[in-house]
Amino acid sequence: MHIKVEVSKAELESMGCHSIDEFKTRFESQLADGVVTAAGRAADEWLCSFAIAVQSDAKQSNDSPFKKHRAKVLGHYGTADWLRVVVMAMWNGNDNRVGLSKLTNLDREHFAAFTEMVSTYHRMGEADPAFMAIAEEVKERIAEEARAADKEAKFREWLDDATDCLREQGKHADLATDRYTWFWGRFNAGDTPESAAASCPPYENS
Repeated sequence: MHIKVEVSKAELESMGCHSIDEFKTRFESQLADGVVTAAGRAADEWLCSFAIAVQSDAKQSNDSPFKKHRAKVLGHYGTADWLRVVVMAMWNGNDNRVGLSKLTNLDREHFAAFTEMVSTYHRMGEADPAFMAIAEEVKERIAEEARAADKEAKFREWLDDATDCLREQGKHADLATDRYTWFWGRFNAGDTPESAAASCPPYENS
């Protein structure tokens, strides 16, 4: 069965739809879940499979706020960190909580991003592919940052041991900080603190 729907831009706006795709998603859901016969039979019990074609004088837009503001959400600054928490709270509010006191510090651009994303999620939930895509990106970003933090913590512990080894070997302990990058390389290469301290060149005037 083929269903053809004609809807005007004004009608889309009156229904709170920002795009033809959003209207189509909501309309399909309504047909599948909301149409009930007088006998109380739901649509999925009696309605045959169907395809919907939507025509409109409205310009089609694929710019979901989650796509539009992706760079802000995945940025490397404080407000971007908070926006990622917002996205995760929408994706799974039980495991991800977000504090809203940050709202008072948002500039106009980031407040607009916040309100647009929340409004779209209110209307579409997980039916917006752009939301699901950025949620996966945010999850991976959080996991990556957790791995990096764990590695940094392990390096700090390793470097403390290497500093003790420098002292025991009669070398300046400051070598551990002055040659931080060199020790980081030895840590990544799998050296023990003892071997790294032993192979670290002393100061030239030592």
